[in-house]
Amino acid sequence: MTPAIDPAGLDQILTFPGLVSPTTMFAGIEALPPGHYLYIEAGRPAVPTCYWDLDYPEQGAAAEARPESYYSERVEDLLLKAVRRRLNADVPVGFYLSGGLDSSLIGAMTKAVLPDQRLHSFSITFPEADIDERRFQRAMAEHLNSVHHEAEFTADEIADRLRRAVVCAETPLKESYNTCSLALSALARDSGHKVILTGEGADELFAGYVGYRLDATGARGGGGADDIETMLEDELREQLWGQSDFFYDRDYLPLRELKASLYSEALAARQDVFEATSHPVIDRSRMRNRHPLHQRSYADFKLRLSDHLLADHGDRVTYANSIEARYPFLDIDLIEFVRTIPPDLLVRNDTEKYVLRQVAAKYLPDPVARREKFGFVAPGSPFLLARNIEWINDILAPDRIKRQNYFNPDVVERLRQRYGAPGAHVNTTFETDFLMIILTFGILLDEFDLPDYSG
Repeated sequence: MTPAIDPAGLDQILTFPGLVSPTTMFAGIEALPPGHYLYIEAGRPAVPTCYWDLDYPEQGAAAEARPESYYSERVEDLLLKAVRRRLNADVPVGFYLSGGLDSSLIGAMTKAVLPDQRLHSFSITFPEADIDERRFQRAMAEHLNSVHHEAEFTADEIADRLRRAVVCAETPLKESYNTCSLALSALARDSGHKVILTGEGADELFAGYVGYRLDATGARGGGGADDIETMLEDELREQLWGQSDFFYDRDYLPLRELKASLYSEALAARQDVFEATSHPVIDRSRMRNRHPLHQRSYADFKLRLSDHLLADHGDRVTYANSIEARYPFLDIDLIEFVRTIPPDLLVRNDTEKYVLRQVAAKYLPDPVARREKFGFVAPGSPFLLARNIEWINDILAPDRIKRQNYFNPDVVERLRQRYGAPGAHVNTTFETDFLMIILTFGILLDEFDLPDYSG
């Protein structure tokens, strides 16, 4: 087959946290969706079959009344067992330490399971104080008495690793932190480790993002307003999620228009064919009649965790350095229990991950156990533009953008001027770094020798 870009993959990157399998960036190539297997037999079509999916109870389903302590004790027991399982290895096992609740708790439970073993922890630090967490990381390493390894990461190193990060991911990147993850797995490899425990999955399972707090207050948009824009937005949400009042990350109607302005004239003319919001991307029956926190958790598992945090940000950058990442929070026994926890124990009094924090209070210093989520971020495209790096300037050059025919060169140049202005900053927790996507898409075209868009 002739290598080519699938515009549907590019549109998903611009719309959701990442790709959503089976879609990939490559035309004619599909990914096996999570929780599916593929049975191949001569003479029969190979059809992906679902063997497991997250299934929250419907609202109003009868549940046995239990004290709060029952849930926290069961979570503690199951998480300890999950950590113990993932420590089974005939090679050295360490853990990542971000300085936040989740990785710190995994580190503390690793210490509880192996009290007599000197453990190794690994962290990325930054010279920029507003995104650096080394004081929390070092405090936890001291608390656990671990052999602590740090790698300070600069914008120049991001540029040095960006191409390899894109090759590993096989997708454009919305943020540069994949380069940090690549450096982190290299740090673990160079220390002689082969297996790493991480905290991925806790936010999606225990309601750790800001959206869960909004859901817990009952603050949901859409549904009933009579202006035309709101009605059209409601229709889009109904189509995507099966209900008009579920808000996920952004309003999609203005995003459609924004994407149309980003695309080249030829690609924008076909946007209706590959538009990511024109069809459901998750099983809407698993959202129907569920509690709002459970709806968001299901969407996060499908759109944020599976194909993004565990893929391009996870396994792809760990295996690139011969490191196996293991995820205790994604233990099946733990997940099946947490799905039964009453939602008011996930977020209580505006505190996210409430029940998990009750467990953490037994293992962590109080400032870490009570600490609000601090998202792992890395410098964005303004940091790279400020370095005036020749190959980055070449990829974003108007003539090149015009020749490749995927993006509008005038719009790309305006983004370049905006992000390149003195003091420019992109808060990737709440806004999309479109220029990072365009830059890494250009790298993808280069590294995989993909053709210009011909319409």
